[in-house]
Amino acid sequence: MMLLSTIMEQNFFQYNKQCYKPQNGIAMGSPLSGYLAEIYIKGIEETCVKHWIDSKEIIYYRRHVDDIFILYNQNKTNEQQIFNRINKIDKHLQTKINSEVDDKIQFLDLTIHKKKHNNYQHI
Repeated sequence: MMLLSTIMEQNFFQYNKQCYKPQNGIAMGSPLSGYLAEIYIKGIEETCVKHWIDSKEIIYYRRHVDDIFILYNQNKTNEQQIFNRINKIDKHLQTKINSEVDDKIQFLDLTIHKKKHNNYQHI
């Protein structure tokens, strides 16, 4: 843990010939930023997301780096409740919701369509 603390204290980046020290987190592009982000998000998944999946509030969860795709049980929660809980995890963590519009949702470079067939919804 002392090594991580030392790394965070020596966290500087340069932009337009000026040096800066981020107030929070680590500079994007740093060789360690991807690893530290992955460790941080894995911790959130273990503490929060696992509980939501176990309680069946979230019925499908997939993440690609920092983009997350969630299907939730509308009888147990809604997108605003999930959004509010995620935003309470860390005040420096910024999240954005892409909601379904006309039975479609954008995720990464995909357009996911929802179709009804015999009263079942297919994604």
